Amino acid sequence: MTRCQIKTAKKDAYQIVEFHGHIDENFMSVANTIPDSDNYIFNFKNLLSINSSGIREWIIYAKKLTKAKVLLAECPKPFIDQASMVEGFLPEHFIVHSFYVPYYCEASDQEKLVLATNGKDFGPDFNTIKTQFTDTDSAEYEIDVVPAKYFKFLAKR
Repeated sequence: MTRCQIKTAKKDAYQIVEFHGHIDENFMSVANTIPDSDNYIFNFKNLLSINSSGIREWIIYAKKLTKAKVLLAECPKPFIDQASMVEGFLPEHFIVHSFYVPYYCEASDQEKLVLATNGKDFGPDFNTIKTQFTDTDSAEYEIDVVPAKYFKFLAKR
């Protein structure tokens, strides 16, 4: 298993942090290397999983960022599952900018991950994420999660 690794970069007023691998019991050793900032963009596109120890470590780290503006980008299913199930996983001031929604086509046995973006597909007063769509090859895809459970984190915001 590949432990969590990060890449950091500074862009304008934001400290950008890309997470790679798995968040586990060793997460704090990685999190403690993240440079201090008032503004973060955490990108989780390459996050593969979070185990129960990693959830605990993430919550402890997130609680330390009480004064920072934190945008969460390209959150994969493992991250969103925890955000919807675990109280305190997403502090109130963290903003989910984008996350992946899994869809499945039974005819082709293919899965597609579609990026949902805050302000376009969801927001404080709306959720226009589709439960099905047809791609450019006329393949029909249906959402591959239970919306009431998967999108629960949106109702908490």
